[in-house]
Amino acid sequence: MGNAHSLPISNPAPNQYTSQSRPPNDTRRTNFAHRLVLAMLSMFFLISAISCVVWLVLHPQDPVFRVNSLSVSNFTLSNSQLTAANYKIELTVTNPNQKIDLSIEPLQISVRYKRISLSSNTTLNDSFELGNMSSRTLTPELHTKGVQFRDRTAEDMVREWRNGVIYFVVKMEVGTRYRATAWPSKQRSMEVTCDKLKVEFSSDKVTGKFVNGRMDLPCRSFWV
Repeated sequence: MGNAHSLPISNPAPNQYTSQSRPPNDTRRTNFAHRLVLAMLSMFFLISAISCVVWLVLHPQDPVFRVNSLSVSNFTLSNSQLTAANYKIELTVTNPNQKIDLSIEPLQISVRYKRISLSSNTTLNDSFELGNMSSRTLTPELHTKGVQFRDRTAEDMVREWRNGVIYFVVKMEVGTRYRATAWPSKQRSMEVTCDKLKVEFSSDKVTGKFVNGRMDLPCRSFWV
């Protein structure tokens, strides 16, 4: 038998694509992008921190609301239902801040008796600006078109009405933006309650006027 000739075995050529490293330019671009993102995030957090400190130092005060007058007309009350009523309100909004301007967004206002809403929420469509230490007077008019009461509430209201005096509540939902020079503005939402508004009715029990001695006391406000 003749000797078998073995064929030489050659090693495969290395794959130039699998062993190829990332080009230096790509690495530099990636590093630059990472640094840029990190720098932008750092700048954002720095500005936010400075803004928080500035607002803490300025300590912005909320706008002050006061009811100057409240008149009621066409007040029609049966045993457990208020079928009709018109309300004309005059209220003053004051910016008590010396270094901060306020922007008051369109606010919602309603008239209530205890927890019962007598009028639908009415939106005052116009926003307005209040410079530091300035005031503005608003005169919204609201209406009742049929409100059914629970038994106890109806009894209380009928009793007050027959005695010639009803204590109303004016409630508002307010969006406020605070601005101080070049710093980012600050926004808050508030609920404002003006309660124990004493309205004295005439002998016909159809019209009434605000006779409260609490005119100098501001309404109460809460953040929401």
